[in-house]
Amino acid sequence: MLARTDQGVSISRATAIHIGLAILFFLLLVRIIIWPHPLGLADNHDYWRLMNPMGFVYLAQDQDNFYSYLNLLFLKTGQWHGTLISSGLLFVFLAYSFTQMLETSFFPLLLLGTIHSFFYSVVYYFFIKNSFIKKWLALVVFFAITTITLSDTLFTAYFNSFYQESAGFICFLGFVAVFQARRGHFWFELLLVSLLALTKVANLLFVLLFLPLLWKYKGMEHFKSRVIVMVCFCIAILFQQIINQNIRESPNIFNSFFKGLVTESNYTQVLVDFSLADTRYVAFVGKDFWAAEIEKSPLKEEFFSKVNHTKILVYYLTHPRLLLNNSAHAFRLLQSSARPDNLGNRTKEFSEQLVIDFSIAAIWQRVFPYALWPGFLLSIIQGVYLLKRKKIKLDTILLIILPLLLPLQIALTFLGDGWHEFAKHNVTFYFTFTLWFLLSLQFWYKQLEHRKI
Repeated sequence: MLARTDQGVSISRATAIHIGLAILFFLLLVRIIIWPHPLGLADNHDYWRLMNPMGFVYLAQDQDNFYSYLNLLFLKTGQWHGTLISSGLLFVFLAYSFTQMLETSFFPLLLLGTIHSFFYSVVYYFFIKNSFIKKWLALVVFFAITTITLSDTLFTAYFNSFYQESAGFICFLGFVAVFQARRGHFWFELLLVSLLALTKVANLLFVLLFLPLLWKYKGMEHFKSRVIVMVCFCIAILFQQIINQNIRESPNIFNSFFKGLVTESNYTQVLVDFSLADTRYVAFVGKDFWAAEIEKSPLKEEFFSKVNHTKILVYYLTHPRLLLNNSAHAFRLLQSSARPDNLGNRTKEFSEQLVIDFSIAAIWQRVFPYALWPGFLLSIIQGVYLLKRKKIKLDTILLIILPLLLPLQIALTFLGDGWHEFAKHNVTFYFTFTLWFLLSLQFWYKQLEHRKI
């Protein structure tokens, strides 16, 4: 809030505190992932989604570019390729614009990491500012908790990379922060949800966040026109993500089938049900698209003519026991490892050094395996409790919606790509869980404060 004085407009004490906390948060991010030893996530052959549209290439074309360590410099070819549309390109384009102003022929990945960290800190400021915690001591405690959770390398390691998840974290936290504001910001909230749903195909699920927007603005002026706008946005996002998925759908279909639907115990029946009679298919069970080398196999054409995501989904729905077993297996995998364990975190010079597991930057990811099951059950119980209250308020609607997104995210992951790199593909699940946890802390703090009054 701004306070007017005789000399003009000054920043209120509360705003100054919130800004100070956001600056501390940003400096911590810099310390964790930028300086003195950069930390990020190496390429697993997915960097192309944000590299190709901007015309970036590796300085040296060899296999060490992938998985083993983090590359920090990329060559700008000036040859842009419009392969797909992702909101992650907005941050890459901003960093690219800076390099153009400096007239450099190279693109430094740390610049992108710094820009991600900056915008993440900006939305963090609004998250703190719009929280229900106002007393300074409670705010300090909440700052400590949010710092431990939101700065964890489980999330922030993506900032120094060309993965699309970074934009998703920024837009998701930004939406939650703005949604909590007492004043309405419909167009900004609509934009943030749309950008979140456009980060990657799996995030299409987040169009469901239009539902709390409908609830928030129901009965207000121009409500019907806003509904029409949201429907149009949903259709446009769906259409674009279908195009994005079709660009490279084959690996996902193969992994969903042979590293998800098919197991060592059921492969005979499943292969028969999909009319895949050739005995050579058995060799693919448990292998991913690249290890199986399906591109070189004479079975490729037959397989993709008989198997697609729609047929896999129908098979799951008509075999509920298999669906439940895979769902239970998904939770076990989520508990075993939160951070991708096959991707280098450091540059080549420090590639043997892993993230310090007991640092502040890795506390939350170590808690996850123990908090996931009880947290998931508590989220359901809390959601039911809030639904039974006489009136759903602004501070409760997201606590009802977010738990519903959790199982849908898991199901969408193993439907979309099986168990292939399952921890990496579910990092947005962990982020959703984290936001639910932080919003729950706010809510119950507020309830305790009201009881004291």
